[in-house]
Formats: sequence, structure tokens, C-alpha cells
Amino acid sequence: MASWTGEQESVALLDPVAGTFTFAGVLGDLYMWSSQFEYDDAMRTAYAFGQNRASQENVYTLSLGSQTATSAEVGGVQDGGLTNLVLGGVAADGKLVIAYWGGVEKLGFLDPATGLSTFSGVMDGLFMWSDQLVYGRTTGMTVGYGQDHSGANHFYVNALGN
Repeated sequence: MASWTGEQESVALLDPVAGTFTFAGVLGDLYMWSSQFEYDDAMRTAYAFGQNRASQENVYTLSLGSQTATSAEVGGVQDGGLTNLVLGGVAADGKLVIAYWGGVEKLGFLDPATGLSTFSGVMDGLFMWSDQLVYGRTTGMTVGYGQDHSGANHFYVNALGN
């Protein structure tokens, strides 16, 4: 989990059984975040989208093993920037699975080392959604939930690959 200390965004591991927290590190110079946070259990790495104090939009990476944080400016995103991006998981190659909402709901991957994104699919028929995206690393499938133009709720599935 991530939480603002008043000066920095820190990451902690929560033991839900014991109800204890273990400090894991700080997400670099992250100042204002977009509430998009992803944890890759296999790589023990946390990711977040947000801005530093200079309003630069970045993807932040924190290795829990070394407690080392890095960031890269997010590029290749349409108008709306990070406010229109949703994190949905981490692919086997370490790229973040993202959705861009705004008109057509696009799906793709963002390289956390470079901040560059590539879009490779859409959520056909999705009009309004819950900003929730799930990616299955073993299947390469993304699932989103939302409404079509008539207001009916649906699950939307797309195969992005892995």
C-alpha cells in the first residue's frame, strides 16, 4: 500500500492477519499521484503514476528488494495525461498494462523504464467504465467493467498477449 506522509509517498507491506505494516521504501519525488498503484509480487516492485513538484507526469518504480526508486516521464499519451490512464497489471516482460479512456477505450503497455506507451487494443462498446482494469499475466487477457451507450453493465474482455 502507498500513503502520503505529509512530505513523501511511502510504500509499506501490510500483513492482513497480524495487522502490521513494514516500511518498504519511498516513491522518489512523487508529490501528487493519480491513485493508480500496482504491485508486481513476482518482481517485488511497486509502480505508481503521478506528478513531482514541477508538475511533470511520471511513472514511478520502487524495487522493494533494494528500496531503490526510479521515475520516467510519461510520453505518448493523449490529452488528459495521467488522469485518463488506468493501471491494470504487469506483463511478464515488466511492462505495465494500461488503459486510456476518452472516446475510445484503448489498451496497451507502458515501459516503466522509458515512460513510453504503445496501444494495441480497444475495449469495443465500452462507453462509461469504473476505471478498473485487470490483466491476467498467464492468459494475456484484460478485463474491464462498465456500461455501453444504452447504460447496460458489461464485462469487456480483450486479449493483449503477454
